[in-house]
Amino acid sequence: MYSDDQIWRYVDGLMEAGDAQRLEQQAEADEELQARIEQCRLIRSEVLAGAPEPPPGFAAELARRAAAAPVLDLEEARRFLKRVLVAAAVLAAVGLALLAMEALPEILRAEEAIADPLFRR
Repeated sequence: MYSDDQIWRYVDGLMEAGDAQRLEQQAEADEELQARIEQCRLIRSEVLAGAPEPPPGFAAELARRAAAAPVLDLEEARRFLKRVLVAAAVLAAVGLALLAMEALPEILRAEEAIADPLFRR
């Protein structure tokens, strides 16, 4: 059984060719599936019928703007992420070192207390 999402993908022409062919073959034998496809086609045509026509040159302008948009350099992004992770690791190490330095006197006093003969009773 096909989901509504799959049928919409088929009606919109977004389904893989092999999957679309299998859906069409199944629809030939399944009247309910045929009805669902036709209902989606009807809805699609009604929605598109109310859509305004784009102004002249709209597609060309859209393509020009897309070509002028900055492109993300994945290698640069990886280098930046590595720097951020190294900086976070260094900050974490410094924080742990400061905590250890703060706790060290208490630890040493505890060792002295344990070594005290009065403590061993």
